[in-house]
Amino acid sequence: MIEMLPSFRVTPWEVRGDKIDYERLLCDFGIERIDSNLKVLIRKILGDNHLIDRDVFFAHKNLGSFLLGIREGDPSYIFTGRGASGPIHIGNLVPLMLAKFIQEKLNSPLYFQISDDEKYSLRPDLSFREVRRWARENIVDVLAFFDGNVKIIWDSESSWLYPASLIIAKKLRIAELKSFIKLDDTSNPAILYYALLQSLPALMFQLFGGKYRCIVPMAVDQHPLMMPSLIAARRLGLEEPALIHSVFLPGINGEPKMGTSDPSSAIFLTDAADSVSEKIDRSSCSELPPSLHYLRAFDTQGYEDALASYIENKAYGCEEAKRRAKEILINLIERF
Repeated sequence: MIEMLPSFRVTPWEVRGDKIDYERLLCDFGIERIDSNLKVLIRKILGDNHLIDRDVFFAHKNLGSFLLGIREGDPSYIFTGRGASGPIHIGNLVPLMLAKFIQEKLNSPLYFQISDDEKYSLRPDLSFREVRRWARENIVDVLAFFDGNVKIIWDSESSWLYPASLIIAKKLRIAELKSFIKLDDTSNPAILYYALLQSLPALMFQLFGGKYRCIVPMAVDQHPLMMPSLIAARRLGLEEPALIHSVFLPGINGEPKMGTSDPSSAIFLTDAADSVSEKIDRSSCSELPPSLHYLRAFDTQGYEDALASYIENKAYGCEEAKRRAKEILINLIERF
C-alpha cells in the first residue's frame, strides 16, 4: 500500500497543511540544504550559531560563494525585512536574530525593508492608513531590536525604489513573475509590482556601481519573491545575492507557521507575561510540541536536554518544555 504524503501548500502569501515537507521544498524552490561541509565553512568565517547548528536555518542559495568572498575581503551587507500588517511575533524574530549575529561578526551594514505595500496589495480588509500605522510601529520595534544599528527601507517612503525596479523589471518576463509567485490572471497587478520591490535591495549597491555582496536571512516561503533579483543578476552580469532560509515556527494551535492574522495562535512581543503563559499552557503535546520548536530557536542552553526528556517521556517532557518555553519567552519579551 502506498502511503500518501500529507498535503501542504507553501507560497509567499500562504502556508498551510498537515505537515511541511522541507525536502520537497528544496526541490521545488531549487535551493540546497546546508550540509556539514558548509557548516564548517560557516563556523570558520562567522563562528558558532545555534540557529545553524540546529537546522533552524536549513537551506540556502549561493551561501558558499558569499562566505568565500568574505574570506577574500569582499565588502558585504545584510538585508532582511517584513510585511507590515500587525505587531511583530516571535516567529518574525528568527531571521532578525541571524541577521544581527552576522552583522556583529562581519561589522557589515544591515538594511531592513518594511513592506507596507505588500500587505495593502494582498488584503482587502487593510486600508493604506492601517498598513502605514503598522509600518511605523514595526520600525520602532526593529530599531529597538538592533539597538539602532539598522537602516530602514520603507517601501512607500523610498523614492529610489521605483527607478531601481525598472532596471530589474526590464530583465524579467511577466510569465516568469507569475510562475515564481503562483499568481494568475485574477490577481491584482499591485502584487506583481510588489514582487519586484521585495528582492530589489539585495542588488541595490551593484545596480548603482557598488561591489558589495549581500546575504538575506529569511523564512523559506519567501524564496520565490527573491527570484526576480536572482534572475536579473544573472542577466545583468551581477553577483547573485546569498539567501539563507529558515524553517517555520509553528503556531500555538498547531498551524504550520505562526502568523499575525490569528492572534490566539501567535506570541507577540507586546504580549504580557500571563498571556504568554496562557498561550503556551494550552498548546498541544501531540507529535513535536510547539514549545519544543520555540526552545530550538530561542533557548541557547537547554533545548537538547528538553528534547531528550520529551523523547524519553512524552507527557512529562512536554510539560517541562512548556515550563522552560514560558521562562525563556517571557524573559525575551521583557528584555525587548
